Amino acid sequence: MARYIYIVAIIIFSHMVVASAAELDSVYKPILDRGDMLYTGRFDYFELSERGDHGRAIYSKLDSEPYYSSLTNSLRASIIPLFEVQLGYKETFPADYSRYTYDAIGVLDTYQEFNLKYFRDFNISGRLRQEPFEIWADYIRKKQKSDWNMALIPSPTNYFAYNRTRYNNVSGGIRYISASESGEEKSNLSILDRQLMDKGQANVEIGLEFEEGKVRRLTDYNLRGTLKYNYFHYLKPHFTPSLLARYGVCGNLELEAGAYYSMPFRYKYVYEMYNRNGTSNLVVGDYRLRNIFYFPLKCRYRPYDSIQLTASSDFKIANQRLSYWQKTAANAVSNYPSKELTYYNLQPALKVDYLYSAGKKIDEDKFSGSTRSLLKRSQFLAEVQLKKDITSMDKNRSNGDQNLIDIYNLFDYPIDFFVAGTEYANFLTGNYTRYAANVKDQDYYMIESSITYGITDSLNAGAKAGYRSGSSHENFTLHDMNSHRYKVSPYYYIGLLCNWRMTKNSMLSLSAHLVPEYTVQLWRTGDAKGFKAENNYLETSLSVNILY
Repeated sequence: MARYIYIVAIIIFSHMVVASAAELDSVYKPILDRGDMLYTGRFDYFELSERGDHGRAIYSKLDSEPYYSSLTNSLRASIIPLFEVQLGYKETFPADYSRYTYDAIGVLDTYQEFNLKYFRDFNISGRLRQEPFEIWADYIRKKQKSDWNMALIPSPTNYFAYNRTRYNNVSGGIRYISASESGEEKSNLSILDRQLMDKGQANVEIGLEFEEGKVRRLTDYNLRGTLKYNYFHYLKPHFTPSLLARYGVCGNLELEAGAYYSMPFRYKYVYEMYNRNGTSNLVVGDYRLRNIFYFPLKCRYRPYDSIQLTASSDFKIANQRLSYWQKTAANAVSNYPSKELTYYNLQPALKVDYLYSAGKKIDEDKFSGSTRSLLKRSQFLAEVQLKKDITSMDKNRSNGDQNLIDIYNLFDYPIDFFVAGTEYANFLTGNYTRYAANVKDQDYYMIESSITYGITDSLNAGAKAGYRSGSSHENFTLHDMNSHRYKVSPYYYIGLLCNWRMTKNSMLSLSAHLVPEYTVQLWRTGDAKGFKAENNYLETSLSVNILY
């Protein structure tokens, strides 16, 4: 089948104007030569520590130390000229962690044990290129299986939860880049980053993305009159067409602009509780999202071969409507007024790159073109970037504390893994499948600086440091039908990076990211006090690239 697609594409594109092969290579990485294979293996480890105060008056302290590790493998290969396929597979290793909650006088009251069976990502993608066009397609599937149980000390375990998730993403499109009349040699910064569009040169991408997913949690609850809980999250199928264009105003100035539109879709939340006396409770929430637009805007300016300034200001807008109702054990049905909002988000950012070349030319070969190029000895690359999140929401009178939901967060991390609120998610305890989708941090700014140094021609090392301001927001959550107010403290972070070109066709990379401490606070209407968690976490990664 791939052979027929390749032949048809050659016939279609054979009459088009042919540009320099380096043009598409610079922006999208080269297609591997026929018969070549590039393997990438990466091991990741994440560990978080939490110490906090519980929000309910009957409890005092809580603590946990969740962690997990994963292994990602991918293989890129070219079987026929100008066509490349990539297969990827990521799997977490089984992990167990516990969460302890203490009563008002400091005695252990509740014990929760989380067991991550697996968190799997499967990916297959392909690229077909005939200058000046490239066609690409990508498929991602995420699955998760995890269990957790709970015991009220000194009673035996009486709560058993089983989580299952599924997420599918299919995307594809076509890319075009016009011919360049410039025959100038690449600068060192162009090799490390990429070439800017030449004067009058244009680069256009047209894409289409499809997404859908489901989270299912079944819970047996052997306590008092409750028999079991069920929670369901449905991300309904939807499409997002997109258009992105880059244009060279002059040889050292490039503009980039685009438009992404998500077609109207629904996210549905269902909570079921069944009692031993045969009665049941039900909460159903139906989120309808429409008029979702995303407009990226970026300007790259390279006044000298050693300096690049990048200014961007991405803009997002969306409308959200929440319709929800509740049925009690007495079969009383309550239909609540719909909550609506219009969401506006602007993220201006500025990034400055400076490269000290030490009078040397950076090497570029087949391997570095498909992975990354390294600095030569005594060269260094310094970067500074600033970013600001500006969020505004227009709400109707019945809206309350509703916020724009982050639907995809449900599928990005192990479900019920993070606790008390992190940068990744905002929720109440360790079992956030109880609640509808989370929201992201808003109205913050961040500053980051980094430097990478060439120790030798084959060994580079770098470090980064950053600061992220505090943020606060509020959200109405289903299940408890309550208003939640969150506050995340300012925090610092540091990171390390090392890349070693072991042989001509292999590279070993190591990175680490550490947040020494940040605090998350949560207040719910009706609680005597708020939740407060003091957290820190470490992320490390070890990867290897081998070209065959």
